[in-house]
Amino acid sequence: NTYTFILKLNGNYDKVNPFPEIFDGKIANEEELLNRALSSGKRINAKGILSNRFQVAFWLGDFEEAAKLSEQASPVPKMSFMEIYHTFCEGLTAFQLARRSSSSIASKWMTIGEEAVTRFRFYE
Repeated sequence: NTYTFILKLNGNYDKVNPFPEIFDGKIANEEELLNRALSSGKRINAKGILSNRFQVAFWLGDFEEAAKLSEQASPVPKMSFMEIYHTFCEGLTAFQLARRSSSSIASKWMTIGEEAVTRFRFYE
């Protein structure tokens, strides 16, 4: 997961595909791994992949994609580091989109951002 995260951040993911080697050719790419996790009910594995995609979109400044992935990637509530970090990035994503949006859409993003701030304060 960390390896694919780094490949995506530095723009080499499409050039170097680690999946065939890692899984002895049984899984060709990340999308296939995600589909297998979802179809077999392995929610934690699927959430890990989706969370990875959310973090990459966030750190690359693709806030529209991060917003789409945010709900799918949201970890199961248990106050883990993953949940706290996700909430932090979700809030920053929402506020960034609120700044870029028209006033009618900005209020939606502000609400999402404020909800993230409320959840984040719960962790203090």
